[in-house]
Amino acid sequence: MIPKRLAIIVLALTCGLLAGELFARWVYQIPLHRANATTGYELVPDQKGQFLLSNDWHVNALGMPTAKEFEPGSARDILLVGDSIVQGTVAVPQSSQLADTLAARTGWAVWPAATKSWALQNELAFLRERPQLARNADTIVFVLTSEDFGAPSQWRNPIWHPRSNAYPRLLVIAGRFLGAKWASVSPPFPVAERDTLADWAAFNESAEVPVLTVAYAAEPETGTDCGFVPEAYRQYGQWTCVDAPRDLGAGGLRDPSHPSPSGIEALAAILQARIEAALSE
Repeated sequence: MIPKRLAIIVLALTCGLLAGELFARWVYQIPLHRANATTGYELVPDQKGQFLLSNDWHVNALGMPTAKEFEPGSARDILLVGDSIVQGTVAVPQSSQLADTLAARTGWAVWPAATKSWALQNELAFLRERPQLARNADTIVFVLTSEDFGAPSQWRNPIWHPRSNAYPRLLVIAGRFLGAKWASVSPPFPVAERDTLADWAAFNESAEVPVLTVAYAAEPETGTDCGFVPEAYRQYGQWTCVDAPRDLGAGGLRDPSHPSPSGIEALAAILQARIEAALSE
């Protein structure tokens, strides 16, 4: 028989954990993902939430991190492709993320096609499955980092890319603060590695509008003139280098890779200038 005092302690701990889990789900709302063998993983379409009761985020019907449904044609349409540099973080309001900031500066319709940690192969696969995105763009902009030219990203971790709200939110929060490599699993839908250079060449050669690629150098690559970009890829489209520690200004990074709110403003200004220059050529 369980001692009464122990039973009370167990009950109190259980109630505390349940209360903490319910509170965490209320204030720590994060996007869900779905895994597949083509894009590796992508945002679940038609979802929205609020982070820390203040920062709204949305994913539209095509799995794009924006509150707007894809309805091109009313303004200059810019397709902005990338990973977490483009998607941003729920810690920043979606209205202050890169796509919305660029749209607010220019009046353009900026359509983000991005999910954090994607590589170029994942991005191209996402666009192949949604050909209307590139077909209806006036300019296509890729933001590529040093890790984008290798193997495709796979779904491996329910902490960083949760697929279900059934996973304990307290565990997600703890994992993100403490590091979540322990939660990695074998990919349930392995993505076969393709010839990404051939796919990149085919995409650029079939594009009917300018394709501008921004090589984004984070702190580890600063001062290298974006030398991480393989020369063979530079043969396609128009390329420009953004050295984030230098070009985004003081306080422009919130960590070694990702722009802070002021850095997002600076990056949007750089993109605006590069896009306008590309369109004028």
